[in-house]
Amino acid sequence: MVWVAAADRADAPPQDVAATPVRSIWIDAPPAGATAALEAGLPGLGPVIRCAGTGPLRRIEQQRATVIAGLHQLRAGETALHLCVADGADAGGRTAVAAEALRRGLEAGRGAAA
Repeated sequence: MVWVAAADRADAPPQDVAATPVRSIWIDAPPAGATAALEAGLPGLGPVIRCAGTGPLRRIEQQRATVIAGLHQLRAGETALHLCVADGADAGGRTAVAAEALRRGLEAGRGAAA
């Protein structure tokens, strides 16, 4: 993931992360809904242990994976979501499946799908 932001922004990326890119996905839902769903945890990755970050960058530590997510609005009502796995575990496949479940749930108006 390449992170670009103005030097005076408070939402700079974490500096100590060895991350493996997993998936970028477009969601037909506004960024606020995607952010709220992410903070509640990606489906299938277990309970959220900790969620950190501000602005468009989040680090979500769940039982089965630590995910770094970057979100940004594409057009009105559309969000791009970029996911990396930070813990080096074999969670890339699970995280990709979780991203698709999140997208389906948000587009159906349900929030994250179980």
